[in-house]
Amino acid sequence: MSTSFHARLVNSPFADPALYLRFPYRGQAILFDCGEIHALTTRDLLKIQAVFISHCHIDHTIGLDHLLRNFLVQDRELKLFGPPGFIDQMQHRLAGYTWNLTRDYPLRIRVTEWGQRHHLECSFRAQNSFRQDSLREIPAPAPIYEDAFIRVTALALDHRDIPSMGYRLEEPQHLSIDKEALRHLGYSPGPWLSRLKEAILRNQEESLIEVALENGTSESRCAGALKSNLVRTRPGESLCYITDASPTEENRERILQLAREVDLLVIEACFPHAELERARKRHHLTAHLSGLWAREAGARRLLLFHHSRKFLALPDQLAIEAHTAFCPPK
Repeated sequence: MSTSFHARLVNSPFADPALYLRFPYRGQAILFDCGEIHALTTRDLLKIQAVFISHCHIDHTIGLDHLLRNFLVQDRELKLFGPPGFIDQMQHRLAGYTWNLTRDYPLRIRVTEWGQRHHLECSFRAQNSFRQDSLREIPAPAPIYEDAFIRVTALALDHRDIPSMGYRLEEPQHLSIDKEALRHLGYSPGPWLSRLKEAILRNQEESLIEVALENGTSESRCAGALKSNLVRTRPGESLCYITDASPTEENRERILQLAREVDLLVIEACFPHAELERARKRHHLTAHLSGLWAREAGARRLLLFHHSRKFLALPDQLAIEAHTAFCPPK
């Protein structure tokens, strides 16, 4: 079965949080949190379209400077999303550098911060020395991000006295190409297939798509007809990202809401349940709670991270505890 995205932790579960989500058929990627990211190649980095930050502790954001350094001369818009106060934090971060030589640089950074009543959005441009401009409000509870292919919603989780954002990403529907039909019709795979999928997802089936043929030429075809002949549909895939949440009933309810029937739940598992009191004091989840809440939410798969380095000598302990709660022995 084809998949729309491949998710992988940039670092080990004991190192800085950063989840790299690659969309292979679109040549794009996004990040959830941006801790240390030097393990990503320049090619990996330049595929990133958007970064979703849970909160601004240093282990979740230290990689933003490395990302900016690689994007600086690109003619691109980099989209950043984060918790309340994120715009001010990015403004101060950018103001910590001197930008007197960037007036000819085309890079734009669009920053969106989540809010209960409305989201805030603004831009920072290299040509303007990354000074903040064009602040606007977006009505909530709209998705914090949406395009033809994906929708991302967010909820604020309590992490002591600050919010830590949990995110849910989902496709409106999953589209795949029937490769046998592609060969039978004499079509060659290529970027036109992504344009076809986008036209379908935007309900633009009357539009014309320039189709690459096996003989090296091309011809125009109606997106609706191509859909009937080539495209197979099924319910869209989904992913939920949860980290730095206090082990409270209020957070449990929000996590169950955000992770309901998700295909992949990526969730922190900091401490063993035997250290629940320590987890409460540090405002993190135990492995048992992560697995239990994943099961209660009906998540289909589980990916664990953000383990306390205290347990490096027992690298599988937290994963075993979480998976035991997620799939208890019969």
